[in-house]
Amino acid sequence: MIVHYGVHESPFGECLIAVTDRGICQLSFTLGNVNASLDRLASAWPDAELRSDTDVTKPWMEQVFSTSGGPVLPRLDLRGTIFQKRVWTALLTIPRGHVTSYSLLASAIGHPKATRAVGTAAGDNPVAVLVPCHRVVRKDGSLGGYYYGPELKSALLRWEGALR
Repeated sequence: MIVHYGVHESPFGECLIAVTDRGICQLSFTLGNVNASLDRLASAWPDAELRSDTDVTKPWMEQVFSTSGGPVLPRLDLRGTIFQKRVWTALLTIPRGHVTSYSLLASAIGHPKATRAVGTAAGDNPVAVLVPCHRVVRKDGSLGGYYYGPELKSALLRWEGALR
């Protein structure tokens, strides 16, 4: 299997995007450390040949951050446990401009006492923005955690209209 990847600028900083023939398998903000994003990619796809090719990844990146025509979810190629995939699928149901709590998300997937596990699965999401783990907040309304930090979570929510 071949995974093409490229590093591109986004409205929120530098991103590494990786794609297989089935879709986007990783979208990560590099936060100035491309090697950490590449290590995460290599760890998730240990048997794949990783090829740097921005000509392949640029159209995908443009689709992710397109502002025309409303949000369209590109094809995804995600690897995870059954539980993680249930959480990621539930995250996809949160509309743009809205948030939910970790406890409500846990209830939605039939595991109301698994709030921490839901938070961990959300944080393990390999495609930032696309599977919108940034749309989950604490039940008191505070932002809570985010793999890329609270500033980026806040910026994403403002961009989507969830925060004023």
